[in-house]
Amino acid sequence: MKGFSIVRILFIASTLAFAPVSFPCHGQTSGHTMSVNVPFAFEMGDQHFAPGIYTVKTPASGVIELNNNHSAAGMILARDEQGYKPSTTAKVVFDRYGEHYFLRQVWFNAEQSSYLECSESKSEKQAKRLELASNSKKPSNVELAMLRIP
Repeated sequence: MKGFSIVRILFIASTLAFAPVSFPCHGQTSGHTMSVNVPFAFEMGDQHFAPGIYTVKTPASGVIELNNNHSAAGMILARDEQGYKPSTTAKVVFDRYGEHYFLRQVWFNAEQSSYLECSESKSEKQAKRLELASNSKKPSNVELAMLRIP
């Protein structure tokens, strides 16, 4: 009888010890693969990309990877964020300053409010500063829908 209760205590303790590891966390975003057609040149971090069709992946949590058929590839670290309301589609969001576009957010899941956000690069900060100083146009965002790759 004593041996049975020790086994039960060990089972409960091991279950509690491994429970946080066995369930996915709310903010995890690794393992997604999507496609997006970007009709303009843009920047992600300190990397420049030409217009084209890109595969957007998350090989690990907090990492965005871009690839296209012309061997342009890039990776950047991003933060998991929560929006105020869920997105209606999977999408990428670019900040636009004049004719310069910078990747800002990647929303992999429609109907969820979690997304990945890229930090501002030095060139984006400079473009933002110049745009605000010129007062010609307000900075804007451009959203492009993504398609899931089977």
